[in-house]
Amino acid sequence: MTAYLPYAARMITASFWQLSPEFERAASVCGGGRFARFRDILFPLVLPGVLAGWMLMFVSMVRELSASVFLFVPGTEAASVALLGMWQEALFSGVCVLSLVLIAISVAIISAVTRWSGAAGRQTGLFSRVG
Repeated sequence: MTAYLPYAARMITASFWQLSPEFERAASVCGGGRFARFRDILFPLVLPGVLAGWMLMFVSMVRELSASVFLFVPGTEAASVALLGMWQEALFSGVCVLSLVLIAISVAIISAVTRWSGAAGRQTGLFSRVG
């Protein structure tokens, strides 16, 4: 997770840099506190960037093998290490089944996050079409 955290942090930082400070000023003029400004104004606007950073980290961590091989102890193997072990033992049917399970989990999570980010974008008006 720490290997890919800088990529997600850059995406979230870029989302914050795109916002104008006028949003916070307008909310404070209307009487919003610091937490209310973040919850009601800033967070909905940066949510697509946060979700994109999370998905980038998730996809990268699912396919990560090099760090997992060096850090695992017997009995606590990650899926990628288990796949490598089955491949070396010529258990190809097990490799296929575990690979399909990983693909199904990845597709389910990515489609759920994409659907959720689309709903968040429609709620804030970020993805509305003109005309």
